[in-house]
Amino acid sequence: MTLRPVYPRALLALAFSVVGPAFAADDDEFLEPAGGSEEVEGAADRSTWSWPDETRFNTSANTVTLIWDRESAPEVLEFDDIIRVERAQAYESSPEELFLRVADGRRILFSRGADAATHAVLTKALTGFRLEVMPPGQGHFDTRNGAKAASPRVRIGPGDGVVYRRAQATDLALRGDRGGELRVVAEDDHAALRGEGGGTLAKEQIDLVIKERMALYSRCYEKELRRDAQLAGKVVIRFVVDKDGSVKHAHLRATSMNNSVVESCVTSEVLQTRFPRPNGGTVVVSYPFSFQPR
Repeated sequence: MTLRPVYPRALLALAFSVVGPAFAADDDEFLEPAGGSEEVEGAADRSTWSWPDETRFNTSANTVTLIWDRESAPEVLEFDDIIRVERAQAYESSPEELFLRVADGRRILFSRGADAATHAVLTKALTGFRLEVMPPGQGHFDTRNGAKAASPRVRIGPGDGVVYRRAQATDLALRGDRGGELRVVAEDDHAALRGEGGGTLAKEQIDLVIKERMALYSRCYEKELRRDAQLAGKVVIRFVVDKDGSVKHAHLRATSMNNSVVESCVTSEVLQTRFPRPNGGTVVVSYPFSFQPR
């Protein structure tokens, strides 16, 4: 959407995503291309491919717990037992899928469908596992041979972990920005975001609050626009809305403006913002502010 502030020479466009923590469904900047990986003995045998009901990545104990069904005892693997994570890209009728390559030769599917890209970024950032992207059309689970109908569940984090879902909108538009290419400043495993998220806050509520403070964000840009009439770009702020609605943390996520005055000013204004109280915990928000002269 495009918003017109009271200042006559600037145009400020706002778009955002709200997740917990915030990760884009198509943030492929964090994924590695295929090639050069060692093979695991026996992993090419499709009879060793399996599909648990739930996979839990315990980032405090460095373990992966596989829950196969209600009758069987959970299986616990050490992080050291995992060779890598493999991502089978969505292709024709096959959805995106993520697999664990285990040292004992097994290939275990742990995420499937719309949430898989988010889970790929999370497992790489929070566990340190190497992630390999398979060539298009390769590596998919054959669902024709009695595979489970329900997609596997995934929990990531300390203890039992947290269930993460894909972002409802692209977190960062990293390509084609008028102000230049966005430079990522803070990665998604930023220390201040660990343990945050899990709450919910309607996007419309966040949007309304930002609109009410629009003139303040625009003023950050206007001051520098007087010095540089060609100044333009996008500033992406990632922040945490606390349980009481205050912003407990904010940092610059990415920028194509490359102007520290504007970036610092917008971050400071976000820190002073108060939102409605979230439901169920804190909320991590990514909010891109796009500035350009009229």
